[in-house]
Amino acid sequence: DLYTKALAARILTLYGKKNQAQNLTTSLLEHTVYSPEGGRGFDPSSRTWTRDSYRTGAHIALMEVLAESTDTTTLKEMAQWLMQSKRTQYWKQSGIATDAIYFPSTTILLLWRHLTLPFPASS
Repeated sequence: DLYTKALAARILTLYGKKNQAQNLTTSLLEHTVYSPEGGRGFDPSSRTWTRDSYRTGAHIALMEVLAESTDTTTLKEMAQWLMQSKRTQYWKQSGIATDAIYFPSTTILLLWRHLTLPFPASS
């Protein structure tokens, strides 16, 4: 599943296996969709999601891999999706919010500071 693939890409990146990590990252990005207002996220209508899949976790793991690359455009788009997801959805599992805040390269405040994302307008 995509969550396992994203974690594998993260581990390969940590161990310096850049080519294998890039191959997995490219494959993962093929399952994303982009919209200017929603950012870039995994396609919810994709048949790759199973009952045990963890879409937000996969999203965060992929962001960590992208944080190690020079692809800041995709990283910004994915950060935008993460913020919109939290803004518009109730995350039932506390682990999702913890992952989004805890992981150093995807901490919300660090994303705004390092990627100069515009602060989302309140509704």
